[in-house]
Amino acid sequence: MSASVSQISVVFRLLGVFVLILVVVLVFHLVPSSPSADSFTETGDPHPLAPIEGGTTAHFEIPHILHHTFASEMVYENYRPMISSCLKLNPNWTYYLWRDSDARALIFLHYPQYMKTYMRFNDNLQRSDAIRYIILHRFGGIYLDMDVECVRPFHPALTRQAAFLDQERVEQTRIAWGRQFSAMNSLMGSVPGHKFFQAMSDRVLLRKLPGDAYSSTGPNVLTQVFQRFRNSPAIWNWPVHLLPPSVASPLMDPNRNWRQLCRYARYGWGSRGCRMLRAKKWRMDDRNGGTVAVHRFLHLGYGFAVRQRKSLFNLTKEFGSARVNFYLRRPV
Repeated sequence: MSASVSQISVVFRLLGVFVLILVVVLVFHLVPSSPSADSFTETGDPHPLAPIEGGTTAHFEIPHILHHTFASEMVYENYRPMISSCLKLNPNWTYYLWRDSDARALIFLHYPQYMKTYMRFNDNLQRSDAIRYIILHRFGGIYLDMDVECVRPFHPALTRQAAFLDQERVEQTRIAWGRQFSAMNSLMGSVPGHKFFQAMSDRVLLRKLPGDAYSSTGPNVLTQVFQRFRNSPAIWNWPVHLLPPSVASPLMDPNRNWRQLCRYARYGWGSRGCRMLRAKKWRMDDRNGGTVAVHRFLHLGYGFAVRQRKSLFNLTKEFGSARVNFYLRRPV
């Protein structure tokens, strides 16, 4: 009798160990790992536009706010037609010009953890890149570079989502950068408080990354953060849409000689990009019925384009103080 009881005891112990192992395996596979500094799992109180259960999203609506950034309200004449096109085609949208003084005030008041890195940037392009992510996280709306021309109004198909990013022509990305695709920060939209723009701001501003503006604050790091974010649990609640290039970046950069570059692109992504461009018979403009904006690649912020910069004009006087808004009433 005692032997029988002992055998039963052993069986129950083995069964208990088996159940424990099974539970550990299930937990390991079903529960996300602990969040690290680079993870993007959602924490804290839900946003007012928080998604509903089951991986579906609540109704998102990007606020009808246009954002530009520049050192002051004195802007290069080159930009006048592009700015005018966006304001005329979107007359009911609120327009904000973010000067350097506005940017510093926003960070000082609401994102002091970023101020040290922001002030350490050596390149104005890095500051211009960084502040646009903060603006979209704080207020939402649509940010666009001043060399982006609007050709159609920003319609509900563009604004009824949580967030979107522009995308470079695939051929251009593959030939110029040797990568499959590239997100672009020349045109982006978001609801306020979006987790992606929080993650993007943290990535470029909690500590200074090495490299130039393209690598440390621009499209390169934007694409990296986007790739990680879309593979994280947060994407279920905070979707980010990568626009087809034809929507806002249908042009190949006219400052590059693509035929010349393709003479030397024989392997990898560069070769694939050249084959795509040849198949299009070297078509440099992919605009179609879905195009809402055209990125003109003026590159006026770079040193090599100094001679192309035209005289300055006062943006407020041109478009009216009732149309142009500032975060600060006066620069400081």
